[in-house]
Amino acid sequence: MPSHHANRARGITLAAFFVLKVTVLTTTMLLCFFTSPSLSGAQWLLKEERNVFSGETKQTATTENSKEHVLTIYRNSATDEIWANFALPESLPDYISPKHPPLIRIDDGPPLKTIFEWYPKWFNLLLQGRERGGGDQQSLIEKLKTGRTLTIYYHGATGESFESMFQLSGAGPIIERAIGQ
Repeated sequence: MPSHHANRARGITLAAFFVLKVTVLTTTMLLCFFTSPSLSGAQWLLKEERNVFSGETKQTATTENSKEHVLTIYRNSATDEIWANFALPESLPDYISPKHPPLIRIDDGPPLKTIFEWYPKWFNLLLQGRERGGGDQQSLIEKLKTGRTLTIYYHGATGESFESMFQLSGAGPIIERAIGQ
């Protein structure tokens, strides 16, 4: 039979566990409340990805919009180019057409053509690098860091046009860390 002291210690341990559990739950609920995309704009995450073949790691700035489209911005260390990856959700039965180059628009600015690499469910857009050329490279990155919205226009495999919008508010510091600026 357990002693009075053992029962008391077990009671204190259970009470401490309960307080800890309530504290963690409250903290988690507050974090969810303050980082909820619907309440505070898009949630941008700084992620670290590791290439299993080369062992190279890279940091990315990543967000997902209400359509479950994912936008990832990163620096390719081998070429020192900055790319954006746009991906459709796997659950979507449609594919992206390679026949029509995608366009991007930041806030109310003009639509911009970009060099892109196409795959059926996603594409990469060159934001800054040798092939892009022109004097607008740095300003494009600055606009991404300080803008309000990024809209990507693309075509589906059957030719219909689509647009996907991403919130840029608060993305600047995360994009800077991901691309090393």
